[in-house]
Amino acid sequence: MQAFGVVAIFGALVLLDLRGLLETNNRTKTMVIYFFLIALGLIFSFLLTIGQAPPSPAVIMEKMIRLLIPGKYTVQ
Repeated sequence: MQAFGVVAIFGALVLLDLRGLLETNNRTKTMVIYFFLIALGLIFSFLLTIGQAPPSPAVIMEKMIRLLIPGKYTVQ
């Protein structure tokens, strides 16, 4: 039930901002950045709604480095 509230709030935010976004000079770049940030916020909101903490940037970077360095440093 909380997930529907999260989607409704994000949908309302997009509809409220849409007119201002369409009036910008560089629409494509603005839309891509805006929807990327909205999608990122939506993903984090869903993770928090289901009780799962989003991973920290340090954990993500550590996993990426361990994938690139073979041997004893690989992720298990």
